[in-house]
Amino acid sequence: MPHTKLNYIRHASGIVWEIKTADARLFGAFHKLDCFVAYMGYAVKLVKGPPELYNGIASEVERELNKLELNVPKFVVGGNIINVVSS
Repeated sequence: MPHTKLNYIRHASGIVWEIKTADARLFGAFHKLDCFVAYMGYAVKLVKGPPELYNGIASEVERELNKLELNVPKFVVGGNIINVVSS
């Protein structure tokens, strides 16, 4: 199966997305198409766990990113990958 963007990017909630590598997970949001703003990263072994863990991370990321002074809209909202990553 070919490697696609769906294999390494996951919508966490609201504005928050997770970019996955073999060893790490980066959490942040897309300011606009193809412009990812990372807020925090973790080693994979630290974030594998119950859904509540991901929900807590997503909540913190969204809260902190919304504090940034960016033009409105600050981030792309929603989970449609075609709105955040071009082909």
